[in-house]
Amino acid sequence: MLKDTLAIGELKKVDEKIQAQETSQSRTKVSIEDVKEAVLKHFPKLWNMVEAALANFATLLLKNNANCSSLVFEGDSSIGKSTVLKMFYPSKETQHLLYRSDDFTPKSFVSHHANKSEKERAKADMLPKINKKMLIYSDLQTLLTKREEDQTELLGMLGKVLDGEGLTRDTGTCGQRGYTDDNYIFASLFATTPIGWKSWEIMSKCGTRMMFYKIDKENITASLLKEGLKDNFYNSTISYSERVKECRDVVQKFLLSLWDRYGGFGSMIFKDSQVQENIKDEIITLALFVTRARGQLRMWEIKNGDGEFDYEPPRIESPERIMTLLLNLGKGRALLYGRKVISEDDYAFLKHVAISSMPQNRYVLIRHMLMTDGRIGTEDEGKFDLTYKMLLRAMSELRALGLAEDDYGEESALAVGRPRKKIKLKPDFIIF
Repeated sequence: MLKDTLAIGELKKVDEKIQAQETSQSRTKVSIEDVKEAVLKHFPKLWNMVEAALANFATLLLKNNANCSSLVFEGDSSIGKSTVLKMFYPSKETQHLLYRSDDFTPKSFVSHHANKSEKERAKADMLPKINKKMLIYSDLQTLLTKREEDQTELLGMLGKVLDGEGLTRDTGTCGQRGYTDDNYIFASLFATTPIGWKSWEIMSKCGTRMMFYKIDKENITASLLKEGLKDNFYNSTISYSERVKECRDVVQKFLLSLWDRYGGFGSMIFKDSQVQENIKDEIITLALFVTRARGQLRMWEIKNGDGEFDYEPPRIESPERIMTLLLNLGKGRALLYGRKVISEDDYAFLKHVAISSMPQNRYVLIRHMLMTDGRIGTEDEGKFDLTYKMLLRAMSELRALGLAEDDYGEESALAVGRPRKKIKLKPDFIIF
């Protein structure tokens, strides 16, 4: 009887495998070029974001990956973040690849409802639902505007599950519940308006595992706006929802094609040893750069110190995790184009992720320095949305974190009683 039961079970597995293969073969194959064509047709400003989201998803294909890839789109309202995320909302065909949540709490991952049975609690748990999928959450800012204690609890719990090692929780009502028998690897895609300093500080304390992709208004040039107006005129008969639907359809078909092409979750062997040495060295530099740029730093102004600040030694995380996350994103983007080599284009994408993954006041200075001659001074005050004191402090932070040094190319001078300072990036961190 037992043998018969086992035989039936094996036959069922074979039938399911055959059915999955037949479904895969019957699907329309969609290429990355097809996705790009559709997005550029309807939302030309958003292609780079869509490509970044696809690269994040593709990290799920990597074999022996022990790190959950989490990417956050950060930018002002009405800049296109939600539009991109809508393209990744799961359809009936992609429910096994994508998981959408519009709200969750720290207790959502492993629940402890006292008034529910164990079966009902297991059904409510979010962690197994997102395993081997990409989680889509459209408004991270709502979670980051909660009380500091709530933010700490949420980001701390999110940090634990992003480790990819499962999660257990203990309460007096239900004892210990959780998932530890296997790695729980998932990708996640978030969107938020610019994050305040306090939230960055909390994330640093909890051990940040998130990488960011900033969308700057400055990148939307006049020519791009004119092109957008032309597109709106051209597409005046096509509603916004119809344009999103067309892009969503092709994105979802591409995700299925990508999944079938490489064999699904954890099936693609892409070893670090396959990455060119020069690219690997550059990614290591990026990782060192990111860990310093988002280091924790307690700093205070010295009274009568002519704009000088004192500080405690900064707390800087080890670069290994950031290096792995960047490598995985680079591999993910390469797989989109059918490559097992990280190209210069992939590295350019990783550079944008790297400089995006730091607090805003540091980002605006570093971006300016990288795009110019590697220098910045208090005379540049009017170029940023920062007060004189904020600029002076941010420059002092970059020095304290070991990213920049004083530039003595010009004599210090007093401008209307205010100290004039100038810094330059250290040569190791001039990544552009």
